[in-house]
Amino acid sequence: MAARAMMNNQAARNVAMGQKRANHRTNEEEIEESRLEDARKRAEEAMIRYRNPDEYSLMPVKMYLKYATTVAYDLSYGKWSPQFDAFIIAVIILAGAMVGIQTYPDYECPAPSHQNQEWKDMTKPGAIRYCENNADEWLGGGGVLDQFIFYTFVIEVIIKIVSNGAAPWMYFFGSEWKWNNFDCAIVLLSIDEFAALLFGSGGGGNLMILRLFRLARLLKLVGKIKKLQSIVMGLIAGIKAAGYIAMLLFLVFYIFAIAGMMAFSLNDPFHFRSIPVALLSLFRAATMEDWTDIMYINIFGCDQFPSGIYYTPEAYKPEGALADHPFFKTWDELPNFFKCNHPTAQPGLSAFYWVFFIFVSAFVMLSLFVGAITIAMSEQMEAQDNLQDEEAERLEEEALHAALAPRAKHIAEKMKFIWNKYATATNDRHIAQEEEVVVYRLGAWSRFAELNKKFAENDTFQTFVTLTILAAGISVGVDTELQGEANPYSKKEVDVNLWYADTIINWIFTVEVVVKLLAEDWHPWRYFYDGWNKFDFVIVFTSWMPLMLEAGGVTGGSGLGALKLLRLLRLFRIMRVIKKLPELTVIVDALISGMESIGFIALILFVVFYLFAVGGMMLFASNDHWHFGRLHRALLTLFRIATFEDWTDVMYINVYGCSRWGYNDDDTQPRASFCSKVDYEPKWWAAFYFIIFIFLGSLVLLTLFVGVVTTSMEEAQSSQRNYMDGERDTLDYFSAMGVAPEAAEAVSVLFRWIDVDGGGEVAIMEFLAACTVVTEAFEDDFPPELLTLEENFGDDGSEAVPEKGNPFVLMKYVLNYMARVAGSQARFSYDTDEGDYEEFEDTSSVASDEGALREEIHQRLAPKAIPKGSPRHDASREGLDPGSRNALNIGISRSNTPAAPRPGGDVSDKG
Repeated sequence: MAARAMMNNQAARNVAMGQKRANHRTNEEEIEESRLEDARKRAEEAMIRYRNPDEYSLMPVKMYLKYATTVAYDLSYGKWSPQFDAFIIAVIILAGAMVGIQTYPDYECPAPSHQNQEWKDMTKPGAIRYCENNADEWLGGGGVLDQFIFYTFVIEVIIKIVSNGAAPWMYFFGSEWKWNNFDCAIVLLSIDEFAALLFGSGGGGNLMILRLFRLARLLKLVGKIKKLQSIVMGLIAGIKAAGYIAMLLFLVFYIFAIAGMMAFSLNDPFHFRSIPVALLSLFRAATMEDWTDIMYINIFGCDQFPSGIYYTPEAYKPEGALADHPFFKTWDELPNFFKCNHPTAQPGLSAFYWVFFIFVSAFVMLSLFVGAITIAMSEQMEAQDNLQDEEAERLEEEALHAALAPRAKHIAEKMKFIWNKYATATNDRHIAQEEEVVVYRLGAWSRFAELNKKFAENDTFQTFVTLTILAAGISVGVDTELQGEANPYSKKEVDVNLWYADTIINWIFTVEVVVKLLAEDWHPWRYFYDGWNKFDFVIVFTSWMPLMLEAGGVTGGSGLGALKLLRLLRLFRIMRVIKKLPELTVIVDALISGMESIGFIALILFVVFYLFAVGGMMLFASNDHWHFGRLHRALLTLFRIATFEDWTDVMYINVYGCSRWGYNDDDTQPRASFCSKVDYEPKWWAAFYFIIFIFLGSLVLLTLFVGVVTTSMEEAQSSQRNYMDGERDTLDYFSAMGVAPEAAEAVSVLFRWIDVDGGGEVAIMEFLAACTVVTEAFEDDFPPELLTLEENFGDDGSEAVPEKGNPFVLMKYVLNYMARVAGSQARFSYDTDEGDYEEFEDTSSVASDEGALREEIHQRLAPKAIPKGSPRHDASREGLDPGSRNALNIGISRSNTPAAPRPGGDVSDKG
């Protein structure tokens, strides 16, 4: 027992010491953060002084700061920076495009104004004659556009240096020193004389280096687009995080490479003759690229399964020609790794080896590697997005204000309506509200509109429309199948029954649109507020166009193409089924919400493809002209490699040479006649080009597309569930207090108005923006001083206010704010147990009496008894109605002192 007590005491001391060390580290981190924040503030203050003309006495300096620095600062960071950045981004894209354009023969030549004697001394006579006849002054090297791009970047650097005022060195050492130094280096390397000083003058290799540096201008995009910068920083963080997994992956590859050499090197020298070759073969197998060919070579032997690689001595013919090979005529000329000298069949060992390797490397290790990169990248991107500076927050607030300002009146009336409904149920103070317009304000017409609304929302009608949509899809398919070839829209050749069916379907869809338009009463434009309604209207309208053109006699010529196009649009009618099925709507919403991230990832992917395409042309065009001879073909080849489709064939062509691999006179392309590098020496560094591209372009960036879509799907589903839970909780909450259900509907409408970004949750910033525009529009009803109180939306600041939430949280925002507007003492807590609402669903299926159900809800929403003598208990005996007493039990604190009436008096609820 004593020993156990000593162990327990020691454990407690260890825990205490650990906690102390953790606290010490936390304190050190806080001190370091505070120090960095102070240093940042001092640097900002110093930069303000450097740009302030009043800080200097010399007149030239004052004039320089007043005019030059002010304009440069406005262009770089001030009011003109968005336009200036957009211009620079356009020039960067033009610069990247120019590098690709200048890989084509007509534009590869220098512009006529740059064809000096030095260039002629380094160029072959034939190329000189070609360039003199075909060079382009605008698109050629050093031409008009090249000069425009170069001087634009020079001016950008000068403007940013001048924007630092009397401290120009801060361009190189300030907060943006990394991107600034990169920009400056790119500009210097774009100067031919400076590049020649570093790399020497003349030679194709130097031209390749210059092109690569000019191509690096594309990377300036990362520094210009914040979202792109966030993704790139996340990508770098992800690759760093996967470093240890990469080491483990290499260790697994190394073990299998040694084992493979020991087992298969004699039978399969092409894949296992050395450790580097074996590692490359294993990487190929891990990407699932024809891994079964390697397995079958070692199952059956290289003589029985040569796989287009191995030749046996029997293939050597007496006349000295090697069968099926255009370049090697004798057995001795054939490289040893193509010779099957020791065929050995190992069916059991080979099958076990490869199945085990594929399972470990491809299914486990490689997936783990990619997963680590994507997870770390996602976390880094989220952290980058959360680090918004003051300027970004200001712009976001301005955007919210601009979006909510036109709805200020509607938002104010909805907030009053919600509060007044609550006040009616709890005998609290009302707020003056405009008379609500009667639903049937124009008698019969409005009643007719109400009937149309009920008809449009009828479940039977909705089911009928859904079935009609499916019938429309079938009709288009059958109609297309039966159309004639000469004139598909001739009534002689089109089945008349299908034509009538198509007309009936169009009329059904038209009736649906008309009914929904009529349901909007005297405001038919509200129909177009919904995006799906706009989609429906366009589809219905275009579905009538082919029939109208036929009726007008348009059956051939140019009108036939228009008819085909319009009839093709009928296919989109089946897309209307998305609106009818909530599950499909969630999927489409997820795709739409992820389009921004998908777009930026696609941009990065294109930049990576473009860089590798131009680099591949510079490295491999002389050997592999079929795949890397032109920019468009290089891009297509890289897309093929990224999908793992026979990517090793392209790699082996550039590792071994076109004379040893790929260029054959069989039934495939490329032909042997395209290969001019018969004496090509194997270049193993080419393998690194393809391995890096596979990792970056395929395993990481293409995988991110799947990750973005998956994340967007999860967020959309979570957002939908959260929204529905919020609506249910709001309805239950109001029901518990006897508040009319119209208040819950008003909360849902207000939620959709204030949720400007469509994220599925209303942030406190969005609600504050809504309160701001309401205060600006109706200062008499909504006092401005209420916006300055920190406790506006919580229980007097005693608990944390959620930063964002569903309609239930928005309802608490509104009630807490409107309580102060009304001069009420009611306060609403965010601590209500949401688990209680889940129990209501079970109760509602059993209880049949509405009054008993409400009482049951009241009991469950009162988790704590009210002690006698407490203000809340006393308040419950002040003659309050039952709804008010129940409200006290669900997180509402109310003073028992009667509140003075607000100016203007209480107004009965008109809702």
